[in-house]
Order: sequence, then C-alpha cells, then structure tokens
Amino acid sequence: MPKRWLILSGILLYLCWVYPCLAGMFLELEESNSGHFYFACQDGLFKLGTEEGYALVDLHKGTFYTVYPKEKICTGGTLNELEAAMAPFKKQLQQLKSMGLDPSVFLEKGPQDPNITYKPTNQRATILGYPATSYLELENGKPVAEVWISKKVLEQIDQNCFYQAFSQFMNHLRDMMNSSLGIKLIDTPQDLFRSEIIGFPLKITYKEGKVIEIKKLEQKQFSASFFEVPKGFKKRSFSPVNMGY
Repeated sequence: MPKRWLILSGILLYLCWVYPCLAGMFLELEESNSGHFYFACQDGLFKLGTEEGYALVDLHKGTFYTVYPKEKICTGGTLNELEAAMAPFKKQLQQLKSMGLDPSVFLEKGPQDPNITYKPTNQRATILGYPATSYLELENGKPVAEVWISKKVLEQIDQNCFYQAFSQFMNHLRDMMNSSLGIKLIDTPQDLFRSEIIGFPLKITYKEGKVIEIKKLEQKQFSASFFEVPKGFKKRSFSPVNMGY
C-alpha cells in the first residue's frame, strides 16, 4: 500500500477513536430528466449510485467496488489489486509507444477542460435547514450555472464521514487508472463534488435548464452491512473495462 495511504489509515483510526459514535449522512439527489442518485457515508465508508448500480468505498481498507444488484455481480478490490490489474494494460501501452504508436490518436479529441471558478452573489437562503449562499459558476470567465453552496453541510459531512479523505481517494484512483491507460478516459463526478473547496452544493441550475438538487439530507446511523457487497454476489475480474463507475 502506498505510504500516503498508511498515513491516512492511521489518521482515520485516530478519528474513529475520538468520534466513535458519529452518525452517518444520507443525501438523495435529483437530476432533471435523469432520475435519482444517492450518497451515503459513515466513518470512512461510502456508498453512492442508483438502484441499478452503485459504488462502495472503504477508506480503512482502501477498497473500491462497483455493484450491480440486478445481475448480482461486483468488481473491485484494493488499490494494490487495481494496480496489478492495470499492469498488462500499462505494458501494452509501453509496447505501442515503443513502436511509435499513440493510442490517444484513435479517440475523438474533445475540448480542453475549462478553467472553473466561482463568484459569490449577495443571495442567501436556508435550504433543507442549512444556510446556503448563491455562487455563479464560471467556465473560462463565462457564467454557466448558479450554485447554492453550504459550508455547514460540508463541515458536517466531513466530520461524520471524512469526506475530504474520500475525495483524495477517488482522485488517486482516477489518476492511477488514467496513468495506466495512458489517456484521459476516467474522471471523477464533478457536478456533485467540485465545489468542495468553498462548500457543498445543494442545488445547481445550468444555463441550458438542467437542474441537480439535493432533495433529502439527514443524519442516519447505518449498519456495517449497508456498506458491504451483498453475500452471494459473483466477483468479476478487475479491469478498467468492467469498472463501470
């Protein structure tokens, strides 16, 4: 396990000793024309997705699983297992590059990632019982969305679930897979998490009309089994092809 994750595990064990009875957090989101999405966390354990499929993250064990209830299958493992599964792809990539071939030329090139900034407005409101401030989300200086952000919600989620550590874990997972593939295929979901520096987004309204909104936000005590792969599910081989999330 990388040294940084040994240090992180030690911090998490200390926090669990200091705060042994913290309740978890449950958030239900609704995206216009796309249905519902949920995010649940407790003491370094995370579950996020839909009824069709969801991801499980255990920061204590350093594991990531993608679960498909209908098919009763899952894929995943530890970061070390992921790195081992990526080794053949990395080797093939190196062989292609040694032959003067670049896999990225076979992909349709999209626009470069925009420079995203946030500009506060004078609007304030109470959303789901939490104080929130309105920000304009700017891409390369141009407004693309209005975002209602709450610092209090982020503080509560981070205290109960170690959210900042979760964000670091997901970024590390993304960077590992992108590095092994040699091309930028995988990115972490930004609509929900990219506002973490200034607070947690409760509602995002885009210029084109799409709306992402937190419909339910509550403290909740979960059983340990809620964050585990259900018994009897078949584990598929670990690869970027079937990660699915």
